[in-house]
This record gives sequence, structure tokens and C-alpha cells, in this order.
Amino acid sequence: MKRYLLLLFLLLPSFFLQAQNIMIDNIISTNDKLYISAHLTGNFPEDIYTYLENGMKITLVFHVEVFDKKPFYLNFFNKSVVIKTVKKIATYNLWEKTYYIKEDKKILKFNSRNDFFKSVSKITNVFLLSNSELKKLEHPVVKISSELESIKLFPPLSWIFDLVSVREFKTDWVEKELK
Repeated sequence: MKRYLLLLFLLLPSFFLQAQNIMIDNIISTNDKLYISAHLTGNFPEDIYTYLENGMKITLVFHVEVFDKKPFYLNFFNKSVVIKTVKKIATYNLWEKTYYIKEDKKILKFNSRNDFFKSVSKITNVFLLSNSELKKLEHPVVKISSELESIKLFPPLSWIFDLVSVREFKTDWVEKELK
């Protein structure tokens, strides 16, 4: 009985970190191209900022897919047309007291936590596909998900690290029909 209580005590904090959700802000069609913007709702847990400010890099990954949705009895045949991944790597400079976000080839610098969180937790105007490709799809659907990754270690160390360190989260997939 005591073993089960100890296990529950160690695993309980990770259940509370699943509160992150993702929302699609808008899907824009301009100049024969389709773009998506989305953001995470809620705040990061305080321990993520603590570990970030102690020198740990944190990676936030957004996964975006466009697929042609089939009827429910043919779901197995849903075909992904576009698969995009947007990766944001966050670091903190202790001497300057600034947060940095590296996305693709650009590096953004922030002095406040609020501005940092607003920027790291959203994607804006990510190109998906052209409108001519979109017209070829019968029932186009965009789905998006996000996940927080931390340091990857070998199995014995990663099990210990998972119990005492930053818990990773993964949001559910959010879908939106385009037509």
C-alpha cells in the first residue's frame, strides 16, 4: 500500500501540467497561398521558467497538417497533403536577464516573461499550401498540435529526470475544416 501511495505522490504533479490547449486563431488565404496562425492557451508552469532561468534549453514544437478528410468509415484512408513542423528553442541569458527564442534562422530577444511567453506560445502566418492545391481536395481539414520537449537522455537517466524535472506536455489535435 505504501508503495502505491509513493508512486501516486511522485506521478501526481505531471497530471496537472496537461492544462495546455491550442487554438487556431485564423486561416488566411491571400495571393493564392494559405497561411495559419495559432496560439497556446494558459501559462507555462512556474517550474519551466525556473529550469529555463537555470540554463536549460526548452523546445516547443508545433505540428500542422492539412489532409483530405474521408467519411468516418474510410478514416484509414485520410491522406496528409502537407505536414509542417515549427520548432522554437527558448534559452535564458543570466547575465543580461533576457529570454531568447530561436525560430528557423531568426533570434528574438525579450526582457519580460509576459512578452516571452506571448511570442514562444504562438505561430503566425505559417505557409501551408497554394490555393490551387487546396481546390484539388474534396474535404480539406487543417489540424494542429503542440508539444514541449526537454532534455533527451538515455533510459535509466530519463526515468529519473522525468520524475524530478520539467514535465513535457503534448496538446490534443485541433481540427478545422477549410470549406
